[in-house]
Amino acid sequence: MNDIIKPFTTALAAEGKSKNTIKNYLVAVNQFLLAHNGRVNAITQESVDSFLSKFNSRNQTQNFKKNAIHKFLTFLLARGQIKTLMNTKMKNVTVGEPEFLTPAEQDKLFMILQSKPKFKRDYTLLSVMIFTGMRVSEVLNLKLSDVRDDFLMIKDSKTGPGKVYMRERLAPILSSYLEPIKDKLGKNDFIFQSNQKSRLTERMVQLQLKKYLRMAGIQKDLSPHSLRHTFAARLIKTAGNLGILQKALRHKHIQSTMRYAHIAEEEVIEAIEKSMEVPEREQKRAKTAQNKGFKRVGK
Repeated sequence: MNDIIKPFTTALAAEGKSKNTIKNYLVAVNQFLLAHNGRVNAITQESVDSFLSKFNSRNQTQNFKKNAIHKFLTFLLARGQIKTLMNTKMKNVTVGEPEFLTPAEQDKLFMILQSKPKFKRDYTLLSVMIFTGMRVSEVLNLKLSDVRDDFLMIKDSKTGPGKVYMRERLAPILSSYLEPIKDKLGKNDFIFQSNQKSRLTERMVQLQLKKYLRMAGIQKDLSPHSLRHTFAARLIKTAGNLGILQKALRHKHIQSTMRYAHIAEEEVIEAIEKSMEVPEREQKRAKTAQNKGFKRVGK
């Protein structure tokens, strides 16, 4: 299988796919090839349908598998290894509305995280996610050299390299965390490490977040990605502009950002309702004028 996996990997890299995306694509493609005993000539429309039908427990997993297999089949067609492009037919189920922390819930979470010195690493990590909207993998891949005065460099991401600016509230939090440990870190060391001095895993962050949510009395089943949603929900309410949000979240396609459109719509409705309200003093003025009119008529 390596004879086809290696050039496919090279083709994905040439397209600018991130290391993380390539890794996930290869997992799906390797599963696909194993289902065909490694034989490309065994691929048929029926076998494609059969393979994809097995992945229906989670919408995001299902759609990601479909995209990976479609990309692989397109690659095989271009190389002449298959004669026709099979359909990767699968019902696209719309992703549900994102869950996030309300301002009050965020305050509760921060109160817990600030309550003990031993929570400082996690307080800093979760603050970075909430105040920048970075994905958990991007935050865990941060190295000392990626931390600048007012922004953070992102070198390995599904949407490619970039940078995020630190809000005023975040900069001192990160500085306070790094100051005691930066002399012990090399410029290529991860800034968020486990007790064994290794890079934290996404699973570790997920378990820690659930623990802090319980401690804060927040009855929501949130994941680390929900903190990215929290950032997005706050920004769309203040900016009211999906274009700005798309750039802040580093989405390649506006369709991804449209998940937050309903939040903006709620703000618009609220603003319209307020604009339709007549201020109390104007109501009194209108009532006074109306009464005067009645008196003139009576005379």
